[in-house]
Amino acid sequence: MVMNGEIEWLQLSKGWQQKQSDYFSAQKALDDTMSSYLGAKGTPPSRQVMDKVSDLRLQMFEARAAMDAFIAAHASGQQEKHNLPRHQ
Repeated sequence: MVMNGEIEWLQLSKGWQQKQSDYFSAQKALDDTMSSYLGAKGTPPSRQVMDKVSDLRLQMFEARAAMDAFIAAHASGQQEKHNLPRHQ
């Protein structure tokens, strides 16, 4: 039986994991390119590559923020449902 919000949570967490994986892969490639360049074995990374890594990082943060908002909304609902005190 699927609980309320479980599908949304799975979609959010899977999306975040994919964004995180994409970002880390792109960042590693950028790091390798820069390392080669500094070792006089290649060219510096292009602005386009650096912008792509920045965009992927932002997408990862946005996906995490969506997860945090989901958690906050459900935690708030659970506190109200059970009359639990809110921590500040």
